Amino acid sequence: MLKKTALYFILILFLLIVSVSYARTAFAENEKNNIVGISVLQPTDEDLQETAELVNASGGEWGYVTVVIQENDRDTGKWQELFDKLRRLHLIPLVRLATRPEGAHWRRPEGDDAGIWVDFLDSLHWVVKERYVILFNEPNQGKEWGGRIDAEQYAEVAFNFASKLKEKNNDFFVMLAGMDAASPSNPPSFEDEEIFIRKVFHLSPFIFNSIDGWASHSYPRGFVGSPSDTGRHSIRTYQWELALLQKLGVEKKLPVFITETGWPHILNEKLKIKNNKVQAVYYSPEKVGEYIRIAYENVWLRDDRVRAVTPFVFNYPASPFDAFSWKYSSGKGLYPSYFAVQSMKKIKGNPEQIHLLSVEKNNLGTLPLELTTHSTYTFKISLSNKGQSIIDAKDGYAFFVTEDVASAVSTFFSDFSDFEPFDNQTANFFVKTSDTQGTYHIKVVLSKDKKIIQDLFTWDFAVKGPPPLQFGVQLFPHFTSNADTLEMQIFDQHEQLVFQKKQLKIKEGYGIINEVHNVALGERYRIVILNPYYIPRQKHIVFRSRGNVVVFDKMLPLDFNQDGKFSFVDWLVLVRNPSLLQLWWVQ
Repeated sequence: MLKKTALYFILILFLLIVSVSYARTAFAENEKNNIVGISVLQPTDEDLQETAELVNASGGEWGYVTVVIQENDRDTGKWQELFDKLRRLHLIPLVRLATRPEGAHWRRPEGDDAGIWVDFLDSLHWVVKERYVILFNEPNQGKEWGGRIDAEQYAEVAFNFASKLKEKNNDFFVMLAGMDAASPSNPPSFEDEEIFIRKVFHLSPFIFNSIDGWASHSYPRGFVGSPSDTGRHSIRTYQWELALLQKLGVEKKLPVFITETGWPHILNEKLKIKNNKVQAVYYSPEKVGEYIRIAYENVWLRDDRVRAVTPFVFNYPASPFDAFSWKYSSGKGLYPSYFAVQSMKKIKGNPEQIHLLSVEKNNLGTLPLELTTHSTYTFKISLSNKGQSIIDAKDGYAFFVTEDVASAVSTFFSDFSDFEPFDNQTANFFVKTSDTQGTYHIKVVLSKDKKIIQDLFTWDFAVKGPPPLQFGVQLFPHFTSNADTLEMQIFDQHEQLVFQKKQLKIKEGYGIINEVHNVALGERYRIVILNPYYIPRQKHIVFRSRGNVVVFDKMLPLDFNQDGKFSFVDWLVLVRNPSLLQLWWVQ
């Protein structure tokens, strides 16, 4: 009996540990997403900056913004410029598609429109891997759908768009339009949301397997409901919607994007009479700010199903939505909602991005095959950023070598900053060898937050002893020269000074350096010989393990001002100091 009890206890303990571990894992995954956002529609640069300072404040990164692209505004240059700005500000776009106004309503999209839209959306270089697309707006309102609701036609259009987007690129993250949860059933102008969704499901049940998330317009009841209200017509409308989908048989777990929500505000209390009682229509800006903070902290942030919340709207100075704007109609000043959300503690988001650095192949071909001991090298690696991320050391990006060769070779890279997509930059790859000879294989990778995200290149090389160099030089006017004042400088193919040695001696015109460090065998170098008041001479040489000999042209004592060249100024110096002529016979 005791054994059986012990087994039960162990089993319960095991299940508890697993449950806690799973809960922590799920919570850790959720921590990587900053759900805070705002609807910006088509923002100015100032709006974008203030938006970033709102959703990414207080520890946050990579919040969301909802933008709207109309069919008569499909300007690739314009929207790519916006996407690039969002990338720099660490903002993730949720793109809602729109047609164009026709009188009092929006033109009804057709299934054939999908091709043009898909080609346009695919032409953009997106900010993150998931390309969030919302298929139009509140189709259960007739004014949003050509003046007349039509669930069957919406189902057809939505399925056609979703299918073509997925065919083009599986990174498109497709959502149906957010519905108007407050619409009555009054065709052809309005349709109740539940009735509309049920019709869409029965007409096209497979459409729910073609979407990836659920866009919700979770407004408080009558725009004045409390953040503690539940059910339909509350800030928890999305919960009622998910429950409805489950009743219909939709098994797919859809993350929620609340792309519209919030409370309108009034600066001066606006009153109305109802049932012989005076009632406030909207709340004060201070009350709205308090409610939006409570909604985030007590509801949306606590629900793992919520991926993003973008209240409506950051800046809308004109009627009819100025009461929802978080920015004053004058464009100067921000309502309390802004500061209430800005001060909330947030999460440092970590959205998946496509990382694709391309290394110039010709550049890799210049990496030498043989290095020398006790040497230091700087290699230039040319890179092109063809991915989505901005490679910057301050954001945790780094290059490093994966193989353990530290006992013989140490390596490191120069830091990158603001390496944007489609830019080209050159990295300095520093290598230092010890006194250990041998052959080595290394792999260079790109990492983010110490996690490898891309293999860049491999390099096989050997480390050998440093080569000797014998050199010959004569100093005019002597036939055989003896001196101990010479200097040698060696430059690589990038004109970097890699070796320097002073006070070299020559006897009868010849000298030797027993060990030349910092050169690679089989590589071409420029060697310069210098002597005070003499014109420098240079030669090129390819270093080998042995047998390295270089003979310079005779050096002429004509550099009286010691600037490395002969000019009229040298004659002026000589006239002022005739004693310099002794150089002609001293050596």
